Amino acid sequence: MITRVRAARQVRKVLAPAAAVLLLSAALLAITPLTASAETYWVEPAGDLTVFGRGFGHGRGMSQYGAQGAALAGKTSSYILDFYYPGTTSTTVPATTTIRVRITADTTPYVAVLPATGLKARIAGTENARMLPVATSITQWAIRPHGEHATQVYYYSTTSKSWTLWWTVDGMTEFTGAAVTKLVLPDGSAVPYRGTLRAADRDGTDLDTLNVLSGDYYLRGVVPKEALTSWKPAALQAQAVAARTYAISRRNAAIKAGRDYDLCDTQHCQVYWGYAAEAASTNDAVVATANQVRTYNGKPILAEFSSSNGGYTAPGPVPYQVAKADPYDDYPHNGNPYASWTRSVDRATAQSRLGVGIIKLMTVLQRNGYGTWGGRLESLRATGTTTTKDFTGDQLRLLLGLRSTWVRFDQSQIMKRWVAIGGLNSPVGGSQGYEWPVRGGSGQAFAKGHIYRTTAHGAWEIYGGFESRYQSIGGPSHAIGLPIAAKFNGAKTGSQVQRFGSGRMFWSPATGVREVYGRIYVAYYNVGLEGGRLGLPTSYQYPVSFGAQQVFQGGYINWYSATDTTAVVYR
Repeated sequence: MITRVRAARQVRKVLAPAAAVLLLSAALLAITPLTASAETYWVEPAGDLTVFGRGFGHGRGMSQYGAQGAALAGKTSSYILDFYYPGTTSTTVPATTTIRVRITADTTPYVAVLPATGLKARIAGTENARMLPVATSITQWAIRPHGEHATQVYYYSTTSKSWTLWWTVDGMTEFTGAAVTKLVLPDGSAVPYRGTLRAADRDGTDLDTLNVLSGDYYLRGVVPKEALTSWKPAALQAQAVAARTYAISRRNAAIKAGRDYDLCDTQHCQVYWGYAAEAASTNDAVVATANQVRTYNGKPILAEFSSSNGGYTAPGPVPYQVAKADPYDDYPHNGNPYASWTRSVDRATAQSRLGVGIIKLMTVLQRNGYGTWGGRLESLRATGTTTTKDFTGDQLRLLLGLRSTWVRFDQSQIMKRWVAIGGLNSPVGGSQGYEWPVRGGSGQAFAKGHIYRTTAHGAWEIYGGFESRYQSIGGPSHAIGLPIAAKFNGAKTGSQVQRFGSGRMFWSPATGVREVYGRIYVAYYNVGLEGGRLGLPTSYQYPVSFGAQQVFQGGYINWYSATDTTAVVYR
């Protein structure tokens, strides 16, 4: 498969992600059968999946943006081809070489064209041709199937307003002779092509449409769709040679297999738009490299290319597809939007296609070892709420619609926080399970505590005495809410404080752990918290006849439920 530069698309630079790959050890992965070196991504429990990637396509052979980068660096087309197809030799093929292209857009069971000067109908593969009459009343010609393996030529007349049989052929027929012939597509549009438009026999009463033309005329409709016409001549020339070589290689394989066409016209082969795609700059590149191809051991190579290799070529099964760093793929001013990218994958789509339930964990089992992050992904394990499945990199790319297999996933905020505070050596220790939803956000259990996440405040850990007290009063279900900051030193010497969504927890050797929340917390906050006259809390909040009360070192605060007011009383 060839992946390509999309010439019609406005290109724009995508910023590279800032986060680094997180490598988690065996203790973290105790809940899954993974090795100590497994590269694991814990997925947020809700929202789309964020994927960071490099390159667009398989990365084998030539990088198209890399060719432009090399041209900007002053390199010739020969240098570019030597760089991307090392060990190959430049040679030529006969100028009479033809290419047979299947036109996939023509899904009709016939071949219809518009009248043109010099247009003939010919029995395919012979010199038996008939000039088609020209008349203002004839607006269209068509080759239609006739029985299992025969065809008939019809014309449409505006006089009779009907199709009229003109010729019956015991075999396939083709339209030829005109400089350019316009093929009528199912939507009524007419697309111009050089060369011959041939009917190809198919099972039943159906025909395919093939465009048969010289190799270099074929390339005129390929190069402007596989590269940007504004690129440097050396880049376009390299693209022309690579595309010609690829076409010849596919042609030889088709002939050997007995197929009646060599290539399709989509990115599954090479993108080909015919005469309408031609541009002066790419026509010049085709002419400048007329008939040139690359060979290895005397045979045309499979000259694969892709839009971008992300900075490192991918190895392939043949000697001229090697893995090496590519300094040209993201060369200054080559405009490569695929050198690094970020993609948001719809969660519902991802979960439906991967089939593991709610996705919890993505674990890279193997990479190819070339380039940053360890290179392209070769296998991955997806863990969800219903099952665990393994995928190849190519399978994952197809299922999630990714640009390449050189990818990594964004970590959940909780795991980013866990790594930031020391991972396994952090105060919370190793993970004890997956992230789960809680009131106000989500949480994840660890050996010595928890980390909770809220949309507004991110992820924060709780451990030690604060963790014990927090869980004893109900954890996330308590009115104090989720932690919204890390533990810090309080205003009182030797004290510690942690903030929560609706209150705080305080600790000192003299008072132990005490939480303050709700309306009493608001009053406490307004008089300076532990740094004010009240000092640290010495009791928990407890119910009284009028509402609630809490005692502090320097007094107490009352809450009156009937009026929803508070009173601060100092000793």
